[in-house]
Amino acid sequence: MRVIKKIIFLIIFLAVPLLSSCWDSVEIEKRAFDTAITIDAVEEENDTGKNPNLRLTAQLVVPSGIQTPSSQEVSNNVAFRNISEVNKSLNYSYQQLSKLANRKLSSQHLQVIIISEKVIRQKEVLNRIIDVFVRGQNMRRGMLFAVAKDHAAELLNIAPQHTRLPSYYISTLMENDESGEAVPPLTIGNLQEYLIGDISFAAPLLSAYSEQQSILNSGAAVYNSYEKRMVGTLTDEEAKGLYLILGELATGALPIPIDENMMVVRLHEVNSSIKLIQSDLPNLQFQINISASAELLESYIDNTPFDINELEPIIEKEIKNLVEKTVEKSQKELKTDILLLQAHLEEYHFKLWNKIKNNWEQGEHYFSKSDIDFNIDIKAASKGSTINVTRGGEKP
Repeated sequence: MRVIKKIIFLIIFLAVPLLSSCWDSVEIEKRAFDTAITIDAVEEENDTGKNPNLRLTAQLVVPSGIQTPSSQEVSNNVAFRNISEVNKSLNYSYQQLSKLANRKLSSQHLQVIIISEKVIRQKEVLNRIIDVFVRGQNMRRGMLFAVAKDHAAELLNIAPQHTRLPSYYISTLMENDESGEAVPPLTIGNLQEYLIGDISFAAPLLSAYSEQQSILNSGAAVYNSYEKRMVGTLTDEEAKGLYLILGELATGALPIPIDENMMVVRLHEVNSSIKLIQSDLPNLQFQINISASAELLESYIDNTPFDINELEPIIEKEIKNLVEKTVEKSQKELKTDILLLQAHLEEYHFKLWNKIKNNWEQGEHYFSKSDIDFNIDIKAASKGSTINVTRGGEKP
């Protein structure tokens, strides 16, 4: 389905010059379409203030490079070009990019904005960046957001064989097209809601693998709403535990160790719900229920195939270990509520939340002191089950 959407985009993009009812040909020729934006720190400076110099890079589509050649031809045309500008003002940098492109930039087809880890670790800088782009450039709420482990602009130079545009390769990777990756996409709309609501969150963390001309999901970047900056990361496995807790793991291949052997299952129909069990301070108690169906991909122990129904308790135990490790890191090391317990308290226990909100991730650190228990329910499923992810909540 995602592939079809990409093809439709290319058809529309190439057909736009013909649609004189929208713009005439002169208007189109004066436009440059950016499909990705990255923001990096300026390496030669050590500016860690609220308004540091930032390097803004945009990936522009070169229409002649994405046209489909005839069956006898092989297109060697470049499908994109990357342009950059450095300034404290992102609005000014964006205007300068238009001058560099010699065209007015259009964000109609913007797919993703990526910020480097070095930038997002600076206090309050993310809030400023998102405010500038959402307000000033009228970006779509459905546009994707990610953090780059190193230089964000490097990701725009990765040129995989199966697509001409790195920006669309990145967006497809983040949208998890049957890849089984742990980290689901984060949209600009959801990100803005987290920032406005002072809610901590985790964002996809990407790394460039230049030798293979590929990009890897490297876990998740953790943003603390009280600190107003990125405070740490989750590994791939910790991120998988987090999105199981949130009920946002669309699909995921999960290795299950059995003695010295291994089996691999794929989880479908992941659901989660939160319930506040005990509200006496300082130790709140939550129960998180996680349910899913499990499809056995492969499992041979002593060359004997296993029936997944017999292994459900083993899978449940492994999932419990996984999510408990994620909770331990978020409470003890990161001291950041990426489990969205805050959102649950605000919705279902507002009086209690209003009482403790100033001591949730700071002061008394009630989040870190909370007891969190899990109830895991896994059912066997036949291969090819339909995937349907939802997140439940406590009845008011």
